[in-house]
Amino acid sequence: MLAAAAWARAAAPAACGNECDDVSAWSRYTSIELALRFPGQPDHAAWHFQLDRARNDIRVDVDQVMEDKVTRGTVGMVAGRTLVVKDLDVVPGHEIDALDGPVLTMRLVLGLLARTLPGGPDSVTGDRAIDFNEAKTGIRYGTPSASGHIAAPWRASGHVARSKDDVVTYDLHLTGEATDPLGNKSGPVDMILGGKLRTRPGPVFDETMSLADWKVYGAGAKAASGTIADVRAASRPGGG
Repeated sequence: MLAAAAWARAAAPAACGNECDDVSAWSRYTSIELALRFPGQPDHAAWHFQLDRARNDIRVDVDQVMEDKVTRGTVGMVAGRTLVVKDLDVVPGHEIDALDGPVLTMRLVLGLLARTLPGGPDSVTGDRAIDFNEAKTGIRYGTPSASGHIAAPWRASGHVARSKDDVVTYDLHLTGEATDPLGNKSGPVDMILGGKLRTRPGPVFDETMSLADWKVYGAGAKAASGTIADVRAASRPGGG
């Protein structure tokens, strides 16, 4: 069912035009909770993203049920170059897919928030009802290695609220049509995206954390018996 989010391996960046939204205002949050549901379907996912953009670290705790398969574990990226995985099955040669799927959906959420509330989070006080119909302009979102596209027309409805301590709660029902990288229709989109955005205290990874139970992928990464500090040092540009 994650195919409904319309993501595909990106051979080259797609021309965005006005379909790519400026999500910078909504990207100030470093802890993002995202629950994905499909009306009338048993598949669902819950992801907790922790981000440090200055260090280019991301950690995603995964708890999902897709096509009767229960998946619980953690995937992350250290210094933007080293993939780390714990308790998740990955496909050899496509290990990055474990990260791309959740991150693409998170990027879709940020794009929806930017499109429906272009004034950013500071423009939201209390609870805001959302009923946004887009007839002409699709929405594109992506990572360096994958991309997604929702074609126009599409609709987003629900609620977004912001508390006095700058915690954003969102619940959005998105409907429309997905397309593949060639622009062909690839299936209907009918999903509910809900969760919270807030500021994360502390680092994403403790640099003394042992990687003994993790799988490590990436140029320059040390063995899984090392620590995050080892991986970070090995992942610096020009590192060995």
